[in-house]
Amino acid sequence: MKKILFLLIMFLSFDVLVKAQQADSSKLHDYGKYISALTEKIEKQDSTISIIANDLISVKKENDLYTKALDINSNLFDGTSMFFTIVSILLSIIVIAIPVINYFLVLKPNAVALAKIQNIDTDIVSRIESNFEKYFERLRIGKRKKIIQMLSDRSSISAVTSFLFLNYDDALDNDDTIKIIDFLKNNDDIEDGDKMVLNSAVNFENPFSEQYYKSVLDNEVKSKYKYAIEYFVDNNFKSHIPYLTKIIQANENGHNLLIDIYDCIADKFVDGWMDKKAPEKRQIGIDYTKLLFDDENIIKAINGKPFPNGTLSKHRINSNRINLNPTIKETIYYQTYLEKKD
Repeated sequence: MKKILFLLIMFLSFDVLVKAQQADSSKLHDYGKYISALTEKIEKQDSTISIIANDLISVKKENDLYTKALDINSNLFDGTSMFFTIVSILLSIIVIAIPVINYFLVLKPNAVALAKIQNIDTDIVSRIESNFEKYFERLRIGKRKKIIQMLSDRSSISAVTSFLFLNYDDALDNDDTIKIIDFLKNNDDIEDGDKMVLNSAVNFENPFSEQYYKSVLDNEVKSKYKYAIEYFVDNNFKSHIPYLTKIIQANENGHNLLIDIYDCIADKFVDGWMDKKAPEKRQIGIDYTKLLFDDENIIKAINGKPFPNGTLSKHRINSNRINLNPTIKETIYYQTYLEKKD
């Protein structure tokens, strides 16, 4: 009985143990499945993590590309901004410059052109007149030169003097002046009328005439005295006083030469009985009279020289001439040489 119980107990224990082992084996199997499932899940998560890591790397690369793109865009924006700033400045300059350019290149020239158009009639007439004047001036000068050239043939002198007489206000140039002076030097025996016209033609201030007329007085060419004295009276008389003083002093008949000079002044500027002079011209005669008769050097120059015609009534400056020019009485010459004979 005890053996059966023991066996029964052993059997039950073994059965329990087997069931327990079977249960444990089943559990272990389940655990294995669970672990396998976990492993697969972990592997799947690792794969997912790898994918995510790869995605993160891709995202980082894309982010880097976007960052570079942004930098490039930023630079492009800065460049574009600067470009538009420059363009704006240029446009501002153009906007300011256009009115100025328009004024100087369009409005002002148009205004000038309009003024020219408005005055075109006057301008055309003025230009025509100017061109005609220049043409006739050249024609006149050319004709004058041809006429003066005719002095080389003495038989043509009348044609020359007639032309000069009719064109007395025609200013000669140096060549014409020299030709006339050379003719006068070598032809003293021509008619008085021709001589007067030729001398009048060169009676203007110039070095050639001055030299010629000084040679006349220096060499005492009495036939030409009259024209030489006229030249010095007509052309800046005051400046020639020192030269005339020297000539008076060197001349034996200094008194007569002095009176010759006064006669020229009186004829040109002081009243005559039949020739009434304008007040302005008469004043020149009075001033010249004082210059001549109040110059102390001239008074000294004639000191000791023969006094012409002993008495005042016979003197060339007589009472009649003094009445025409009372200024004479106020001069040193009158008080020194004439007053005691009055």
